[in-house]
Amino acid sequence: MPLVHLPKIPSLTLDQTVLLTVRAAQQAMHALGPAQRESAYETAMAKTLYYQNVPLLTQCATRKRAGPGNSTATGPADMFIAGTLLVELKAGKPRIAQEHIDQVMRYHASIAEEHKEVRDNDILAMVINFKRTADVVQLWDNKQRKMTSLHVDRKSSDPLALTGDPIVESVCF
Repeated sequence: MPLVHLPKIPSLTLDQTVLLTVRAAQQAMHALGPAQRESAYETAMAKTLYYQNVPLLTQCATRKRAGPGNSTATGPADMFIAGTLLVELKAGKPRIAQEHIDQVMRYHASIAEEHKEVRDNDILAMVINFKRTADVVQLWDNKQRKMTSLHVDRKSSDPLALTGDPIVESVCF
C-alpha cells in the first residue's frame, strides 16, 4: 500500500510544526505520566494535534524500492505530521539509542524516495522517548543531531510547565 500523499500545509512552518509536536508530547506526559504504552502517548499526541487542526497520519506504511516494480515494507512510521515532520515514538526506554535513530532514518529515506517531489531535507525526522522512570520527554532530530531532555512538571496545572531548563546532551549520533 503506497503512502498517502500529505501536502505541506502553507500555514505551518517546520519550526511551528516541531513546536506543536513537542508541546503535544509534553502534554501527553503531563496527562499520562511515565510507564505508559507507546500507543497511549501516540493517541494523546494525535488528539492534541488534531484539535489544533494540525494534519497528521499515524502508523504510516513506509516502503523501500527493491527493484523495478518491487518494493518491501520498511515498517510503519508512528506519525507523519503536516507533511514535514516524521516522528518515531518510544516509551519506557532509558534513553534514545542508535537503533531508534536508525529506525526513523530508514522511514525517512523511504518517504523521501516515495515522494521525490519533496526534497530529502524538507522532511525532519525526530525520535521522541517517554522515559519510564521519570516525567521526562527526550527528543532527537536529524538536523540538530543531539538529544534534549525535557523534565515535565506534572504537579503544575500547566501541562507545558517544565522543572528546570531543558538538558541538551552533546551526544551526536
